[in-house]
Amino acid sequence: MNVTKIFDPRVTVSAHFTATVASTPKPLTAEAMLTSKSERTVLVKLDTVCSYSGKTADQVFAMADGSALFHEGLEFVFNVAASRDGRRRDLRFWFREVLARSAKIQFPAFTLDQALEKILPLTIAHFAPGRICGIFRIADNTLMNLRGEIGQPQGAISREKLATFLRRRWLGADNLHTETPHTKQHYV
Repeated sequence: MNVTKIFDPRVTVSAHFTATVASTPKPLTAEAMLTSKSERTVLVKLDTVCSYSGKTADQVFAMADGSALFHEGLEFVFNVAASRDGRRRDLRFWFREVLARSAKIQFPAFTLDQALEKILPLTIAHFAPGRICGIFRIADNTLMNLRGEIGQPQGAISREKLATFLRRRWLGADNLHTETPHTKQHYV
């Protein structure tokens, strides 16, 4: 006996919706995001920091100029502006640190090298340009302008070159007096 099945979109849509809702992951808490090994660690822009901290952009810039970011617990801040000559500054903050500070969670002390291992995983030897733009939150043309300083004119860039670039652009170096201060710069 042949039975013809009649398509009933209500059953299909309803079943699909129920399965989707049941399988939708719950949002992670700040604690879960900090301890999750699968969570991507990236740099974030100033607007994200303002949103999480409740501070205005001017307040964050004033903290950066006065080296108060370090005292506020934001140690891993990088200037990824295309030009390093002091005319512009485009700050990036380590998201996990921003999240921990905003949620008032005890955040473990990291050295710069340990933070860079989280930002640029050791398991990746070379980063494709698109991935670098995603991690640094920069446009393609900004990466093109940075390539000279990074030391890789085209193609994938080695992790070591990216880590060296971030070490040079780390605002925490101002607190250690290891590099020309980034203060008195204009902002992007």
